[in-house]
Amino acid sequence: DYVILRNGKPFKFKFRKNSLTAKGRLKVRLLGVDTPELHYPGPTECPDEKMRLKKQNRPKIPPQEPWGSAAKQWLDQRIPEGTKVIIELDDEVYDKYSRVLGYVWTVRGNWQRGKLLNTGLVASGHAFPHQIWPNLTRFRDVKEAAQAAMSPPIGVYAAHSKQLLSLKKVAAQKSINEPTLYRKVVDGAICQAPPRSLLTRFVGDARN
Repeated sequence: DYVILRNGKPFKFKFRKNSLTAKGRLKVRLLGVDTPELHYPGPTECPDEKMRLKKQNRPKIPPQEPWGSAAKQWLDQRIPEGTKVIIELDDEVYDKYSRVLGYVWTVRGNWQRGKLLNTGLVASGHAFPHQIWPNLTRFRDVKEAAQAAMSPPIGVYAAHSKQLLSLKKVAAQKSINEPTLYRKVVDGAICQAPPRSLLTRFVGDARN
């Protein structure tokens, strides 16, 4: 169950049918954060489609473990089946997969204090900031959560590698890149292209 808010006030909104699962549950992408990948299917397109490896020829794609499972477990513990939540919308309602973009608050206690799951994931070391314009309502909150997780570094911040990790090093489970970089490494392996050549957008660092 959920309540919708926008600009801090209750907001009536009818979601698209394809934003719901077969059981009628809302698919929500948490805004401002990026958790380690448990399963990434690969790129939707390659710079040169002729170079795309067929499924049977692709290397094994290791997940970002154990950090992916840890993030999922943290979230499952806080919103078990049947938990009522508040979903706060930002400028954009949907992503390209028709998932609702939102900040999710638990209803227990005062929802305005320490109950925002997006920042909780970051502050507990389970997610990196991933803030994309124009959805920046909670930019400062996410930034402060990341700073707290880095002093001293915990979770993904303690294991964070500034080097771009190969799939072999990802499989070793000793260190981690931001999920955005991990996805580019996977894309590069499937598209047979250097991962760095696929970094075509400027990404600012919201942690500092």
